[in-house]
Amino acid sequence: MLSVLVHRAIVLQLSNASPPVTGAPPVTYEPDDEPGVEYFFIKVTNLSSQREVWVTHIWFATDPEKHVLNPERPLPIRLRLDETFETSIPVSEVTSGVDLERRVRVALSSGDVFNSRLNVNVPPVGFVAGPGSS
Repeated sequence: MLSVLVHRAIVLQLSNASPPVTGAPPVTYEPDDEPGVEYFFIKVTNLSSQREVWVTHIWFATDPEKHVLNPERPLPIRLRLDETFETSIPVSEVTSGVDLERRVRVALSSGDVFNSRLNVNVPPVGFVAGPGSS
């Protein structure tokens, strides 16, 4: 079993912050700051009580499809029991549409495909989760 949660957020570059933190829009900026770029954040968690899984593909089921290819968090990725992986893609790179947070698909090496749902329990500021952090 796999959980796939998606939400929108803005990456905030804070001084001496490593890694960057995210904040839910709208985010208030000081007048001399540039506005942030809004991203979709996709969090995949292995909920299996018995096996590790390999995530091989993540994409938006839109027309045309948009695959999530994030060089900072490359696929495939192995998820151990209860392990989480999170990746992102700028909102501007995905075809516009309704309920995009529910249109993400995640494929495993087994061939199983899982659908996403909106992540409603996102704190206002946080870090990107799971393996693949720089």
